[in-house]
Amino acid sequence: MKMVVFLPLLFLLCCHLSSGSNVRQYTAYRDSAFTGVVFTQNLLFDSLLGSSGACALKCHTSAGCVTFTTTRATSTVMRCRGHSTWMTSQSPTTAAAGTATFFLPDTSVWLEKTCASNADCAARHSECYDGSCLCTPGYYYSHRMNFCVQTCSPSNLQTTFLRYPGAAIDHHNIASIGGTSATQCKELCLQQPTCRTFDFRASDGSCSLQAVTRLDVSPAYWLTVAQYDYNQITCL
Repeated sequence: MKMVVFLPLLFLLCCHLSSGSNVRQYTAYRDSAFTGVVFTQNLLFDSLLGSSGACALKCHTSAGCVTFTTTRATSTVMRCRGHSTWMTSQSPTTAAAGTATFFLPDTSVWLEKTCASNADCAARHSECYDGSCLCTPGYYYSHRMNFCVQTCSPSNLQTTFLRYPGAAIDHHNIASIGGTSATQCKELCLQQPTCRTFDFRASDGSCSLQAVTRLDVSPAYWLTVAQYDYNQITCL
């Protein structure tokens, strides 16, 4: 499994107004899975700018821009390309040495939005699950970035979960408890430092805690089971 690591790249831009000064923060997250390549679809702009920060600003202020890449052109110039779609492993690319890829935080209201198909859920690594837009099972919802990420450090784990009706992970329990409520099952997971997901069955209060997510197990252990709910912890 290829690990995707998001590194915060923060740009503080200051402009002086007549009433004083105004500081605005522009944030982008570098995706180490896409290094040394440029994308060849949904290009919004291709500009020569002075820095990665200037490229981030251009993407933030260009309607529809969600992804940008930077390639060093000269010692003082960056080639900046902005795109209107999230990039995935299926996106067409060409090699470009020294290129870095960045994503902007998603500002749309998409989580748990009613949907009829995956096309209704535009966030990165999201899908239409049981009529609602959710992260694809196994991906963590990031509150800070407002999209779905493959990994989450323990220090960034939150106390909320996304619920996936009719699914469960088999043969990976670190603890099994009976006679609980959904709230009690969640609290039991939060009390376990390694717990990332739990399966709950309302009919008898069965609570199964796991230290893995859907992405960590083979398809044979990902079950469609009507009476269970799969619940995955969220990320900062």
